[in-house]
Amino acid sequence: MLKRVVKKFLNNINIIGLRLDQDERELLNKYPKATFRQVSYAKAMTYPKKVGEISMNESRFLMELVQSARLAGPIIEIGSLFGSSTKIILISKKPEQIVISVDNYSWNPFDFPSELHQDLTAQLLEGQKFIKDLQLINSDKNSFYKTYSGAKPSLVFLDAIHSYSETKTDIEWAIATGAEIIAGHDYDEKNFPGVVKAVQEFGGPKRIVETLWQL
Repeated sequence: MLKRVVKKFLNNINIIGLRLDQDERELLNKYPKATFRQVSYAKAMTYPKKVGEISMNESRFLMELVQSARLAGPIIEIGSLFGSSTKIILISKKPEQIVISVDNYSWNPFDFPSELHQDLTAQLLEGQKFIKDLQLINSDKNSFYKTYSGAKPSLVFLDAIHSYSETKTDIEWAIATGAEIIAGHDYDEKNFPGVVKAVQEFGGPKRIVETLWQL
């Protein structure tokens, strides 16, 4: 009985709020009857708006890019996170294409341990159309670049580290593979100026929808 009371107390008192981020504190202040766990769940349910997941318009654009690729080569995604864009790619691709999604699961907005992050991503993608054609590769992207020896990609989609140097490296690799289409996410001067600078150095975006760009 005492253990249940203590647990309930710890779930509700503000001292637990020391572990909350600003968004969670705002939710707790707005909904004082909510517990710490409920606030965390609420943030989790709305996290795509917080961490740059692709929007509806960007999803349509990505779908169009996938469908417009003429080559039968693989679609390579650099940066899986939780598989939001991976799902779009899977439902849009040609039946004969494979999808290779690369992530080392070292970052996520909830600070999940790497193993949990990887397993959760795989579970979120279960049951998707063409799931049998998906290869989820746990690897540092630069290590993957050095070892990739597959066919010329029909599309390379870049959405990993958004610094100038890393984005430049990503684009250089994609060009070196002879990829038919090179695209990426977060072309955003305010939040990711490095992405903008790197893309501009390669001629700038041919097309752009919100922050999703095609080279």
